[in-house]
Amino acid sequence: MRSARCSNSQPSCLIYTLAILCGGQGSRLGGVDKGWLSSGDSSFVERAMHRFCSQILSEPAVIISANRNLHQYEALGAKVVSDQRAGFLGPLAGLEAVLLAADPDLPLLVIPCDMPDLPADLATRLLTQLLNSPKEAVVIANDGEHAQPLCMALYPSTVRHDLTAFLDKGGRGVFQWLKQHEVREVRYAGQPQHFVNINDDSAYQAYFGYDPRHESIRFRQIPATP
Repeated sequence: MRSARCSNSQPSCLIYTLAILCGGQGSRLGGVDKGWLSSGDSSFVERAMHRFCSQILSEPAVIISANRNLHQYEALGAKVVSDQRAGFLGPLAGLEAVLLAADPDLPLLVIPCDMPDLPADLATRLLTQLLNSPKEAVVIANDGEHAQPLCMALYPSTVRHDLTAFLDKGGRGVFQWLKQHEVREVRYAGQPQHFVNINDDSAYQAYFGYDPRHESIRFRQIPATP
């Protein structure tokens, strides 16, 4: 990670960690690994890394939550973590693994891999709001119509233990977990198109322009394991 000296009034050079959630089962798209869906010349995960590592001047450490193709994700230069719990229990299980690996005291920016068109200033805005909120707060995006809780910024040290306790008790829902925290929203009025989630056939068809039930799903070639 490239370090930079800056004050809290200069979020543009903040040192932080970027986490990309790629560990889902992809069951509504036939069980695909959505991190490797193709968007132009790059996969969704590569697009996210390029987009968010260039948003802020201090290059972040990158953690990828994944449960398949682990060596291929590692080849991207990121730290790769897998769920600590069996059974594809949802994004909070991926977040739990990320929190265990992240620097507890650095801001953490979390994004899902299957939102390929997130706003160009998402990192700056979420991290700026985090700097201006109580340290225990969780900052999430709002697309102007709905909260987008998987686009979040937080300090790992403030949520790590209660997330594990929540999962241990059988909790799974992101909104349910967030009720335990002070949540601040960053609103993107009238911009729901930037938060399109490619998580089923209809969303895939709308984004790519054809129905994956009748044509093969577009993937970037997953790199071969060395």
